[in-house]
Formats: sequence, C-alpha cells, structure tokens
Amino acid sequence: MQNPQDKSALGMDGNVTALLGYFIWVIALILVFIEKENKFVRFHALQSVFLGIAAVGGALILYFVGIAIFLVGSMIGLIIDASIGIPIVTFIVMIISLLVFLLAIVAICGGFLLMIFAAIKAYSGSEFKIPFIGKLAEKYSG
Repeated sequence: MQNPQDKSALGMDGNVTALLGYFIWVIALILVFIEKENKFVRFHALQSVFLGIAAVGGALILYFVGIAIFLVGSMIGLIIDASIGIPIVTFIVMIISLLVFLLAIVAICGGFLLMIFAAIKAYSGSEFKIPFIGKLAEKYSG
C-alpha cells in the first residue's frame, strides 16, 4: 500500500482525500473512476461506496420487508381477528413490522458509525478493512 501522504488525483494528501470520500460519497464515486495512481485513496473510495451501498441497500430491503409484513399480516389478521373477536393477530403483526423498521434504522446508524470509524482510520493512514466490504474494495482497487 502507498504512503497515505502521497497526493491523490484531486491534488490533496491521500489521507485527507480518503477521509472526504467517506463523508461525501460523490467524491468517493469520482475517485473510483479517476484515481489510478494512489492505491490507498482508491481502496478507501471503493470501501466507502460499498459501505454506502450495503447500508442503504440493507435498510431499503428491511423497509420493504416491513411494509410487506404489515400489509399481508394485517389482511390475514383482520380475517382471524374478526373470527375470534380479539385484535391480537393484528397487534402482533404491527409489533413485528415495527421491529423490522427499527432494524432498518439500526442498519443505517450502524453504517454511519462504521463510516465514521473507517474515516478516522483512513485519516490516520491506516488501511482498516471492514469485514467482507474491505476484501471487495481491496480486490477491485488493484
């Protein structure tokens, strides 16, 4: 891995550019395409992009699963609850869908905290690899 102090394609020190790539994903996306020399910056740009995709994608999937559970479960719950006279199934479905929505929020918050930690590590010149995402970033950073 290169010296983090080497200049990036944007003309800044590599560690500063890597830090900015975590907080401003547009910069990370640009760096993925234009950074050819500094492997440190390219690695962190790719890791930032992959982390963003994983966090937002995971949260969106959980969000839509929560909606599906709520809609389907509510329809089934209304039928069952009407037959027994107590709205217990609908209540359970609402609790489950709420938990799935909360899990989506945890995914976003966890991704944000991981992004902050990785940005601090990048600024300090460390090649911190997020599990699985770091291996992908290393593979494609060249």
